[in-house]
Amino acid sequence: MSTATKEDPSKGWSNSAELSFIHYLADKREAKALLRGYLNGMKKRDRFDAIDRTKAVELANELLLQLEFDSAFHSRRAEVA
Repeated sequence: MSTATKEDPSKGWSNSAELSFIHYLADKREAKALLRGYLNGMKKRDRFDAIDRTKAVELANELLLQLEFDSAFHSRRAEVA
């Protein structure tokens, strides 16, 4: 049983580092594919240490949804123009 706290970086990957990594993925040109891959990987992951799985998945889904919405919005605007 681990005694690591949620933000103890000496005991493994921290929650804040994981959330920063998700934002890093979302800032890439291929962000949608990277976030989808991240979410698929989270389904197979069995070790989370100090990571709050729920928060990480929610953030990745939220950013992916926003990117997909933005993409659809810009696509629609191009059709109208």
